[in-house]
Amino acid sequence: LVFYMNNHLKQVLEDHDISNVIQHNQMSLVDALNKYSGTLLDNSIEGIVINFGTEILKWKGLDESYPDSFMVEITENIDNRGLSKSCEQIKVVANEARKHWAQMKKEKSTLFHLEKAYKSALSKIKSLEDHKSESGTLEQDKIHHFQHALEQEMIKDSHCDMHFQ
Repeated sequence: LVFYMNNHLKQVLEDHDISNVIQHNQMSLVDALNKYSGTLLDNSIEGIVINFGTEILKWKGLDESYPDSFMVEITENIDNRGLSKSCEQIKVVANEARKHWAQMKKEKSTLFHLEKAYKSALSKIKSLEDHKSESGTLEQDKIHHFQHALEQEMIKDSHCDMHFQ
């Protein structure tokens, strides 16, 4: 059983102190695309749901990966139906999401390499604990020496990868 949001359902929910209700607007598809493309592109919202009676369109923002099969389907549906002018925002958001995911993959890869290099470097140099004086304090020059040695060991593992360095 699926309940579609409408003004009456919203009022019933609010009457029962359920106030965190998803906004419901009635507008044309072109108006919805124009209204929400910017907020999808700046990742202010996760996505929107558009329903046409019994058909439902979920338009996701930058958090959607938009695999190749989705892109083919989007392009075919828009181009084959002559909707390229009115529905261009769908392709724009999808292409930006793909760029966003490519950047996130690169960042995750870099973070993985950094963590690996950090652990490797720690296994090769004396720990900060070992640099403490007999009184249990760390002198500033020993902290600086530790930091420099750690950086140098990590750079050795960077293999000239500029994102990694």
